[in-house]
Amino acid sequence: MIKRGMESMWENIKRHAGEVFYTVSGLEFTYQVVGEKLIHTRSKVAISKSAFEKAIVLNPQKPSDLHNDVIGPSYIYAIISDARIR
Repeated sequence: MIKRGMESMWENIKRHAGEVFYTVSGLEFTYQVVGEKLIHTRSKVAISKSAFEKAIVLNPQKPSDLHNDVIGPSYIYAIISDARIR
């Protein structure tokens, strides 16, 4: 069930690439998806699809809930908590 939900979410993430998203602190960013990696405009560090999978399982209530578990927690949280993606 989680795997199917993640695939659906990843499809939404790909579909909304290039659109503007905001972190909780109000930083604006966009992103592109290349294969199974997401690259956002505020850094050149790629975030893997598996980081999103891990974040979804953790079900964070705020970005800091992810700080010890994934790279780019603020950006992952902004994306997975957005209504376009959920």
